Amino acid sequence: MEPELHSEEKIIVNKMIYKLREPKHGEVVVFKYPLEPEKDFIKRVVGLPGDEISIKNGSLYRNQEKLDEDYVKEYVFGNYGPVMVPQGQLCVMGDNRNNSHDSRTWGMLDESLLKGRAELTFWPPKAFGLVHNSKE
Repeated sequence: MEPELHSEEKIIVNKMIYKLREPKHGEVVVFKYPLEPEKDFIKRVVGLPGDEISIKNGSLYRNQEKLDEDYVKEYVFGNYGPVMVPQGQLCVMGDNRNNSHDSRTWGMLDESLLKGRAELTFWPPKAFGLVHNSKE
């Protein structure tokens, strides 16, 4: 999730939020990694059920609209999709798209694997601050 988050940082996760409401576009979520459920992963929600997702010409498109993702700091290589996000699932991608193991690799994320939304980085102290959950 670089440059937003780094591997040695510690974060506070809101584990109640998805018991109260559905995930939203742009939220940074923590979940059980589908291929090894004993591991936790963290990625950004780029697609909700019913969305069509694709990557072309270095940019992410949702429902054929190019997204302005200020948290993605580099040109994204390769194409992806278009794919439709099924009911009960999410499309998640890392912000460091050229070096991210995400829905493009292992498929859509089943919502039952969600643990919560990343809220705050607290360690190391120099990284203290809110996680950038974009408000789309």
